[in-house]
Amino acid sequence: MAFLNERFSRENPFSARIGSLGLRYRRGWKEDLGLLECLQRNQQAELQSGQTLSGPHKAELVILSEGHAMAKTASRGQLKALVFHLVGSLANYIYEGCKVRPVMVVDDFSAEFDDEMRALAIRMLRSCGGQVFLTTVHEQL
Repeated sequence: MAFLNERFSRENPFSARIGSLGLRYRRGWKEDLGLLECLQRNQQAELQSGQTLSGPHKAELVILSEGHAMAKTASRGQLKALVFHLVGSLANYIYEGCKVRPVMVVDDFSAEFDDEMRALAIRMLRSCGGQVFLTTVHEQL
């Protein structure tokens, strides 16, 4: 997680709009328990509810701006910019480790973005160096 957090916080093209960034990983079960112990403790409740209440499927990747979680405070455009930046960070990490540039597909590229955010997103996608497919409903783009 440290490798991704470092890349994500370092080269942030959206910093003027969003601020300093970071990531926090929540693993999906109590920090003081191992997964097996957690599953054993919750077995009755899980049998009654018919679902697994703790585990990796409950994990979260929390995006932080200035140390605060963005999920509830960011606009849709800001969240989309953050996802673009996260995907760009992952693409660069993949290239550094494997020397392979991933293909990226972006549906409805222009939704939620103003002109400045579109330009920043395009610059970020270009910096990844891989093949990119974009769809949009705007003819001029």
